[in-house]
Amino acid sequence: MIVMTSLVDMYSKCICIKESCQVFDEMTEKDVRAMNTMVSGFFRCGLTMEAMGLFRNMSNRDIWSWNSLISGLARNSRCAGALVLFREIKEEGVKGIFFTMVSVLSVCADLAALVNGKQVHGIMIKHGFGMYRPIGNATLNMYAKCGCMD
Repeated sequence: MIVMTSLVDMYSKCICIKESCQVFDEMTEKDVRAMNTMVSGFFRCGLTMEAMGLFRNMSNRDIWSWNSLISGLARNSRCAGALVLFREIKEEGVKGIFFTMVSVLSVCADLAALVNGKQVHGIMIKHGFGMYRPIGNATLNMYAKCGCMD
């Protein structure tokens, strides 16, 4: 499974999505890591609908599944969809959203969505994430792009 997952990743990074899908389809077992790799591969190749479909059909998701989806949507100019998914994460009570914060703050910055950005900033403060450099940088970037230099 590890070798085949690595092949799925390699082919998608080479923009050979047909080969990536072929290896993925040949896998007799697919763990959450393999599924996340394929979701990321679809996004890397601009196949947003395929990535979303695979994600929605996953029976076992982890925080990395959500991260793959949110960052993939952001990379493919689907920032509003990324914010909707972040709301879903909160509603489902997914643990470990620290890693998702940087992507969500980047989405808020790209959309100049100050209200959403402030909400995410509040969540970070509540959970004690504000002291981590990547989150601090993403927060500064979000406020600056939203025009709130104060």
